[in-house]
Amino acid sequence: MSAGFGPATGGHVLTRAVRRAGPDCFTVVMATGIVSAALRQAGQPWLSAGLLVIAAAVFVILSAGSAVRAVAFPASLRADLDRPDRAFTSFAFVAACGVLGDRLASGGYRLPAAAAAGAALAAWLGVTCLVPARLAVRRPPARLAEVNGTWYLWAVGTQSLAITAVFLHGLGLLPARSAVLAAITAWSAGILLYLVITVLVAGRLLVVGVGPREATNPYWVAMGAASIGVVAAAGILRIPGAPARAAITGLAVALWSIATAAIPPLATATAARYLRRPVRPRYRADMWTVVFPLGMYAMGGLQLGSTARLPLVDHIGAVAVPCATAAWVLTFIGLATSSLDRRHASEDSKETISRYDRRKDEPPGPGRDRLTQGGDEVEEENEAVQVPGSGQVRSARRRHRGGDAARADPPHGGTSPSPRHWRQQALQRSDYPWRHRKRVPAGRRTGHPAAGGPR
Repeated sequence: MSAGFGPATGGHVLTRAVRRAGPDCFTVVMATGIVSAALRQAGQPWLSAGLLVIAAAVFVILSAGSAVRAVAFPASLRADLDRPDRAFTSFAFVAACGVLGDRLASGGYRLPAAAAAGAALAAWLGVTCLVPARLAVRRPPARLAEVNGTWYLWAVGTQSLAITAVFLHGLGLLPARSAVLAAITAWSAGILLYLVITVLVAGRLLVVGVGPREATNPYWVAMGAASIGVVAAAGILRIPGAPARAAITGLAVALWSIATAAIPPLATATAARYLRRPVRPRYRADMWTVVFPLGMYAMGGLQLGSTARLPLVDHIGAVAVPCATAAWVLTFIGLATSSLDRRHASEDSKETISRYDRRKDEPPGPGRDRLTQGGDEVEEENEAVQVPGSGQVRSARRRHRGGDAARADPPHGGTSPSPRHWRQQALQRSDYPWRHRKRVPAGRRTGHPAAGGPR
């Protein structure tokens, strides 16, 4: 059996999954961790604990897979870092460490939370030095059309360092003065990055617009970047002796207002995209970039409302918690359904290949003729088929491909060769009718008896 059929073995499936797992896969941990924190803040400890277990398990699996990918497929990693529309998704790991560490700290898991904080700081320093530098020396330089919503993950990852400083102080691992200085520095840098990226994204949308095939889900990260600034500001206000409390509260309210105002246009753009091309909704990995902002918005409203004593903000945050939870459940169901569909497709592919292998060596039987076309075997058999809704029986002819062509490696990376692949193979055969062949220069016509003559 050819190794080209990846789904034929579990090892090929795992290899392909590791190779395709980009840095944006950590948005699953970001979304799950923040929804868990919001549920805990809303008084749902059991649901929060269940999501915490899922977030921690997924984080460990994705971290191990990313490490293997960096060693086994360095070219894929470099390709992600060289693409402006994907490079900033590397900050998803930083944000995942910060969000998961904060949830672990609130649950009293001191050592894992400290490890997550250390990983967040190290990853932020490495990615901040690597990604902008590679994009600065990139040839050709990044175009305005390559700017998208994933650039906001740089601001999200920076703001997560402020949250990290806050929960390290809560664990007693960082003095109050050092925690305030680190948190305010990261928070201010995150706001500055948010403003710069907003100018770039706004320019891109005004000049280039959104392509018909471009996903709108990553632009929800703009709301998440503003919301995580609210959460960071609320954490700074909880540290005793925090300076400029009025200014921090005012900026936090402004960020919350920006996040609130961003929801209607984002929801409208997403709905219009599906209404313009009504298709069956399918799971996409970037759907987690919608769940994360919703969870962060709910968490920001709850924390800012309770810390700054703003009942309206606290009430809106409480209403947003079930919305974020429902979005997480729907996205998780889509992920599970998509995984099952791929598994069934893999099993169907293996069964099809086994059937072709068995039929290859079978002798021709009654009602079955074997024809040879260009070295590939095609089996034809007559079969009586009952016509639905009537008592008539008609003769149906089934065609089964065998030989080397049936087991050839699929050129498009799927589970079986596509119809286009079979047509391309037929066009290359010397005995294929000339009227169906592609037009080629007269000097290059070979193989067919009439190839050198006129059409």
